[in-house]
Amino acid sequence: MASYSVTRVKNAVLLAIAVDTVTLTTDKPRVRVTLRILGVGSTGMFFTVDGSVPTVAGDNTHCVPPVVGAVVEVPSFAASDVVNIVSAGNDGYSIAGVD
Repeated sequence: MASYSVTRVKNAVLLAIAVDTVTLTTDKPRVRVTLRILGVGSTGMFFTVDGSVPTVAGDNTHCVPPVVGAVVEVPSFAASDVVNIVSAGNDGYSIAGVD
């Protein structure tokens, strides 16, 4: 599990089944998650923006399909958004706050 705090964009690679936590410190109305690298055994990435901990293919999570370049954008919930993200593979991701 890795934790990051950034103002605009975080690019990283997930370790399979480990949850990364990314805090976006800039107030933006939406959060965009992009799958940049498709890891072996990936079923896509699963994330939350409400502080809950996601699980692979779990309920109440947003899913980024296992396709390089896939993008999911959701409304943010607070001035400082906390995105928790997980995958079954070692997927590369980009998380950004967007207008």
